[in-house]
Amino acid sequence: MDDINRYVAESMAERFGVTTGEYMDAMGILPKVNGTPVYEYAKSHKNDIDTMLDCCRAIENVYWSYGSMKMSPEPFYFERAAILSGKAKDYSGEVAICERWIDMAEDFKQWLKTKPKGVMADVTKGPVSKRIYARLPKAQDKI
Repeated sequence: MDDINRYVAESMAERFGVTTGEYMDAMGILPKVNGTPVYEYAKSHKNDIDTMLDCCRAIENVYWSYGSMKMSPEPFYFERAAILSGKAKDYSGEVAICERWIDMAEDFKQWLKTKPKGVMADVTKGPVSKRIYARLPKAQDKI
């Protein structure tokens, strides 16, 4: 899948002279927090619960605002927020974060069924997504 994503990004740059991020920004589908793309916070703020929650909200806002066109939502920020909530012993917050991700993932899976195969990357099948699904019942047991 990385080869496909790299090909798409390189094709975008070659054909249109823009990066995938620039294209997404121009289309209004690049999640941002305070005007900064969420990916800028992945390393620098990964242990900051408030920033991770802001990133989650930005991803949700972009995801739910486009009814007919969906992009597979990034699970990283939701996993980080869930981990940080669990460390803070905020188990109901951890559950809520997992449920928010799972709601988007399930919606995306349903949407994807209506599209030809290979049209869109599906991160809901990836390891981070699987960890969020596995984390939910464990967090629920702690409440």
